[in-house]
Amino acid sequence: MTPSLLEVFVYGTLKPGERNYPLFCGGKVSQTRPALVRGVLYEIPSEMSQSSYSYPAMAMGSDWVAGYLLTFTDEEILIALDQLEGFQPGRSPTENEYQREWLDLYTPKREPFTQAWGYMMLPEKIQQLGGRKLDFTDVAHWSGL
Repeated sequence: MTPSLLEVFVYGTLKPGERNYPLFCGGKVSQTRPALVRGVLYEIPSEMSQSSYSYPAMAMGSDWVAGYLLTFTDEEILIALDQLEGFQPGRSPTENEYQREWLDLYTPKREPFTQAWGYMMLPEKIQQLGGRKLDFTDVAHWSGL
């Protein structure tokens, strides 16, 4: 049986060149394409998180957020990504750190493109973790480098 392909939109530590890409995506991605989604981008400070570094969180919104559409060669990667993002299907949304959502994606020229999984955070969780909105004039980008 051939594994199914899985597409996931990433905007933070799973982007190529960022901290978690080699651990979770290295050797497992068959295609990487730039993409945009509608949302609001925040940064969770390291002192409020369970990690030693700050990281991004995206909530529903109308701003443009830049990232990448990753095509994985095996849909089983979703289990590892869910664990990284603190998401368990069937658990109350307030108990999850992120929610896995089906997102509408756009090309860098803002044309409708496709749909894919992505991880969003509830506004209440962002506030609880001391998230600060990242303001950009056009498109929001996050980099931990």
